Amino acid sequence: MSSNTASLRSDNLLAIDAGNTRTKWALFNAAAEILSQGVCTNIDLALAEFLPKNTICNHAIIANVAGAEVAQVLAEKCQGLGLTITWAKSSSRACGVTNNYDHPSQLGVDRWAAIIAAWQHYQSPCIVVSLGTAATIDALAPNKDGAEFLGGIILPGLNLLQQTLVNGTHDIAIGVASQAGKVTHFATNTADAVYTGACLAIIGAIAEMVEKLQAQSEQVMIVLSGGDARVLMPLLALKFNTDSVKRVVLHDNLVLQGLYLLESEQV
Repeated sequence: MSSNTASLRSDNLLAIDAGNTRTKWALFNAAAEILSQGVCTNIDLALAEFLPKNTICNHAIIANVAGAEVAQVLAEKCQGLGLTITWAKSSSRACGVTNNYDHPSQLGVDRWAAIIAAWQHYQSPCIVVSLGTAATIDALAPNKDGAEFLGGIILPGLNLLQQTLVNGTHDIAIGVASQAGKVTHFATNTADAVYTGACLAIIGAIAEMVEKLQAQSEQVMIVLSGGDARVLMPLLALKFNTDSVKRVVLHDNLVLQGLYLLESEQV
């Protein structure tokens, strides 16, 4: 069998995650393996190449939280590739997970997909954290029917937290413009003070959610994804990991894998 055989199967699935700033995509085969993947800024979306040459794929599933203009570009590109489209939506229950949002359809579909994938992979109490333009911190716990999304919080992401200060102040903006910030225990310049404050604000929010979930569950895992996950991973690992217990994990493509699971459940 040639190495290209997998890419020629008609049961391949293209999953697309259109976030506020970037769009990620992955081509899955029927065994949930990623055959190819890519990422671009939404500004460059019209130029993106979703599928490798000579790839047969009939269908795409899309999670879009970037608005109507991005949706239109995605629709045109997928139609140009001859793909039918499922626009993923949050529901009251899917893939063994119950959605406890007051209005389940209003939960961001990217959050829902990430929660679905986290349960599938870890089957344990989790705080599911997406660190992008916005930071979402969601609690997932087992129940008698599988698992349930208990609820979560949303706050500005790492860059947005810093930008809010810069946009709303004069002297802080000058201090941040003079150098790049880094995390330090006792910041002695404005750039470090702002950067450290932003990091600790998000870490503190995660720690609060861990404490609340741990009060009713066994050992809680922290599952990180998103563009800033690698930035905060070392700080979170220092806080929560021990030599014997690794509670913090970095999980690339969490939303895309959740989209694959959501689509597979419909087949």
